[in-house]
Amino acid sequence: MVIITKKLKTFEVVFHDPTKAFYSSGDKVAGNIVVEVSEVTKVSAMRVFGIGCAKVEYAKGKHRCREDIEYLKYEDTVYLDHQPRDSNGLVTLKPGNRYEYMFGFELPHPGQLVSSYKGKFGCVQYYVRAVMERPSQPALQCEKHFEVEEPLDVNTPDLLVHNSSFTSS
Repeated sequence: MVIITKKLKTFEVVFHDPTKAFYSSGDKVAGNIVVEVSEVTKVSAMRVFGIGCAKVEYAKGKHRCREDIEYLKYEDTVYLDHQPRDSNGLVTLKPGNRYEYMFGFELPHPGQLVSSYKGKFGCVQYYVRAVMERPSQPALQCEKHFEVEEPLDVNTPDLLVHNSSFTSS
């Protein structure tokens, strides 16, 4: 998702490898938060979040049931290389320049994530969210989703079903 406002020409998350179809446990998710402004803009902080969650929602009679589970939570404040901060700690972004805030984080080890999924009653989704904090103005944010595919070992005891009708005599 790209956010464009009067002051911003571009505010988006761009992954280093845009051709990568999916990530797995232990992979590094890395990229840049790209910002271009149309007028001078002061930024107090640029925060990046790696988020993974499962959401389920369904109707049970007249009631709506909802549950959220978090699989990934990463948070960091990223900085521009070679960009000075003023005495208040603010960075000044100027028109005509392209600013790139680098980020990167490693996905948890096997067994802690589940594959991305979207269905009738819920989903499992992963995304990177960038939040630009500005003094005396509301924060702006943009997001970019990515897919996670976890290998499934069909020999795990939980997946092995004993059925006497399949045993040979």
